[in-house]
Amino acid sequence: MEYEPEELIPIIADLTDRYTGKESTSVSLNKARQLTQAVVYCIREYEKSGRGKSVPAVKDVRADTAYENGFRIVLYKTEKAQERFGRILSGFRSYGNIAYSDTVEKGFPEFFAHYDARFEPQENVLTLDYPVLIRSRGRSGIDWISQYLFFIELEQRFLHRIPTDYIEHILNGWNGNYGELLINICAFVYRNLMASALINRRVSPENYSKEEKEELTEKLIRLKKEEIIQELEDLTNRLINRNYAEDPQLKKYLCADIPDFYSEITNAVNHDSLSAVIYC
Repeated sequence: MEYEPEELIPIIADLTDRYTGKESTSVSLNKARQLTQAVVYCIREYEKSGRGKSVPAVKDVRADTAYENGFRIVLYKTEKAQERFGRILSGFRSYGNIAYSDTVEKGFPEFFAHYDARFEPQENVLTLDYPVLIRSRGRSGIDWISQYLFFIELEQRFLHRIPTDYIEHILNGWNGNYGELLINICAFVYRNLMASALINRRVSPENYSKEEKEELTEKLIRLKKEEIIQELEDLTNRLINRNYAEDPQLKKYLCADIPDFYSEITNAVNHDSLSAVIYC
């Protein structure tokens, strides 16, 4: 950060007064740390908002101004996250996965009911058990919650174009206990579509024939890693362009799974266990 500790002390002191209602001049050490982190979090939100934009640099504004501007950004992100959550919830499908339904339908209402933008903006207050395809990369608080909800919205957009009975059929065929597993539903469906596309197989809930499994296995063994990854990226691009109006964010999100998919499916081929990765 651009500020010296002595520039932050008055802001932390003012926040402490707000927290105690000016009825006390002291708080616990843990609470002091929490309030300090709240101030730093808001200033960093302001810092991030100015990257590449016509926003005054942090070094050109007072610390208290940067803090208040950052706090307003936190409030704005919270409002937009609530709007996005409302859109997601109106058509949300968990496909029978408990972690998915609990995270979205139970966890987020709890989060928005208790999130404290003023005194604890840095806290998630959620375990977010359902794994998305892109990790937080140091994000926290409403910053991570907003990003996470964006990923869930992308997933739902992707899944809603695919028949629900097909999704649930291949999930059940792959593992009858999938509802209790911490898996990403979107990735599983995407991987099955890509596996079929690699051998130009019609997307179908039917089992792979012996010849189709042999063809997929042979191709994964024959081609180099970079060739397979490039083909998966090309197939994803074709899928998005044809069915999702060339959505670049959805393409980026799905492609984030390609390295893990490649590792898992080639490992499965080497151990003669394709069914551990896809429904075949």
